Amino acid sequence: MPTQIITPNFPLSLAVYREIQAHLQQLPGIMVQLTPAKHQQFDYDDSQVVNLNIVYPENMPNLTQQTQMILQHYGITG
Repeated sequence: MPTQIITPNFPLSLAVYREIQAHLQQLPGIMVQLTPAKHQQFDYDDSQVVNLNIVYPENMPNLTQQTQMILQHYGITG
């Protein structure tokens, strides 16, 4: 199973990451894991998530294009 790790160039809120995760997981066979940030102290300006770990099946090559379209909708380029 190919894996794609996406790290945005700008901080996103936890709610936006979860929305992206839910949106991507609507595609057949897609699994998305969020990597939590490990900050010592909470800061509203820092994201609570470091990156999106997207796992998709090899037998469906069109998912890569669909995944990119969803990420671009949120302003993320992978």
